[in-house]
Amino acid sequence: LAYKFDPDDRWSSTLFGKYYHITAEGSKQYDFGLPTQRTDDFSASQNSFGYGVATAYFLLPQLQLKVSYEHTYRMPTADEMFGDGLFFTLNPDLGPEQSDNLNVGASY
Repeated sequence: LAYKFDPDDRWSSTLFGKYYHITAEGSKQYDFGLPTQRTDDFSASQNSFGYGVATAYFLLPQLQLKVSYEHTYRMPTADEMFGDGLFFTLNPDLGPEQSDNLNVGASY
């Protein structure tokens, strides 16, 4: 969801929000090869809300200044949650990675 506003011909800004949701169901095996070996079902669901703002301003007709900030998430991939049977171990409790990003730039 985004809202763009342009106060004048030189200045433009955008305010935005992002909703992240992931649901996973599967099974996990414990104590493989032991007498206590068992398989348990699991279900995991996570929600996160990210947001940010971006603005650009023409200081001169050919010089534009830009600034943006975003609080965002990276949701786990299927391999990270369920494993791949070789290199990635199953981790259904893995949560999203969170980051705050700031970008500053200029265009001439």
